[in-house]
Amino acid sequence: MRAMISVAVSILLTLMVYSQRSNLQLDVDYAQFRGAEDSLYIELYYSFAARGLNYTHTDELFIGTLEIDVSVFGLSDLSEAVKERKFRMNYTVEDTAGTSLNQTVIGLSALFLPAGEYRLKVRGYNTDIPDKVDSLSFDLRLTDIPEEHIALSDIQFANSIRQIPRDTENTFYKNTLEVIPNPSRIFGVGHPILFYYLELYNLLEAAEPGHDYDIRTAVYDAVGNQYFERENTKSRRHESSVEVGTVNTSSFQSGTYTLMIAVVDKASDVVVTSSRRFFVFNPHHGVAEDAREDTRHGVVASIFAIMSEEELDQEFERMRYITTSEDRRVFNNLETKAEKQVFLYEYWRKIDPDPITSINPIRQEYLNRVEHANQQFSFGFREGWRSDRGRVFITYGAPDEYERYPSRSDTKPFEIWHYNNIQGGVIFVFVDRTGFQDYQLVHSTHRSELRDDNWQQYIRQN
Repeated sequence: MRAMISVAVSILLTLMVYSQRSNLQLDVDYAQFRGAEDSLYIELYYSFAARGLNYTHTDELFIGTLEIDVSVFGLSDLSEAVKERKFRMNYTVEDTAGTSLNQTVIGLSALFLPAGEYRLKVRGYNTDIPDKVDSLSFDLRLTDIPEEHIALSDIQFANSIRQIPRDTENTFYKNTLEVIPNPSRIFGVGHPILFYYLELYNLLEAAEPGHDYDIRTAVYDAVGNQYFERENTKSRRHESSVEVGTVNTSSFQSGTYTLMIAVVDKASDVVVTSSRRFFVFNPHHGVAEDAREDTRHGVVASIFAIMSEEELDQEFERMRYITTSEDRRVFNNLETKAEKQVFLYEYWRKIDPDPITSINPIRQEYLNRVEHANQQFSFGFREGWRSDRGRVFITYGAPDEYERYPSRSDTKPFEIWHYNNIQGGVIFVFVDRTGFQDYQLVHSTHRSELRDDNWQQYIRQN
């Protein structure tokens, strides 16, 4: 059923109202490159969840718009921004019922700033929904790039890098490459391959063309264990160069890591380095040493510590309407109770609006809806959450109005549920087609649900 494709999106849209952070899920990252004259060139990368936008229907397309405000403050004076930028990003889909709303939308904006210490604030919001706002703030410490020896830019993490023909209209095109950034810096499940991009400068300052230099790449976990190492020797050809590469994180444990790239100039014995932290989420491989202790303490203090393996399996099964196929693949491959505890703990913690407290209101609301569905919509040996009415209740909450029509001589029992605040008002029609209290969804005006304008044929008695 087409509805099943987007139920996770619908549920998160209804449940995330409990979160202090909106479901825009804004992520921001940056990288510093050599600029011109007295300014450095700063690329600002941002991403947000497509499902967090409000969509309007225009010419057979649905358009969602996000407004983004960027403010830069000097750390010595946070009272007035030294630079501000406002821009709009549109995301267009043909059908909001499809998988398009599961996408992460990625963008890039550039700034020129002199060396110094700054605080960057990025605010994303939807003008049509004032309370749907997400913002991030972090400090920038920009240093001049040396001119007397080999120098490096920051490392940019990316979801993909590929060579393409020159395309000045492509936001992500630079130096013959299309570099799609990963502002979250999260890799592992869904994005196992880490791509990185780095620029090298002043290659001809210390030596003539043809002289070699070494590039050493390594990945370390938070306690210094080395997970990856590579070394290449290259020859100088131009004043500057680009270094790109990949790291396969599919075997890494969940945790924090650092990618370090060192360039050794054999002509001058100068060694320069650039490093950047990134994060890996691979629940089926356990937790890296730096994160394991915090996770262990969290699991022990959580409700999952006292749940049996059967109860853990049952909870995950009931999460069907918000988990993805990849989530289910990962969980079904877990072998121990401890691994399942960690998975559920980490899953709910990611969408907990206040992780400091012991109660996750999003999890609590979801499970309350499951319990209500079991109490109200169970029939025979089938639990209510598995029924059509149960799924709709869990996904969209309680309807604003019920219409119940009992069995009559000419019609089967049926119900019509009205939701006045979804897509301008929608209905769901359920019919007990078998006479055993199994009310099946036969029609809805919701864009992502089954629609059959001839639904009345199903209520007629044979």
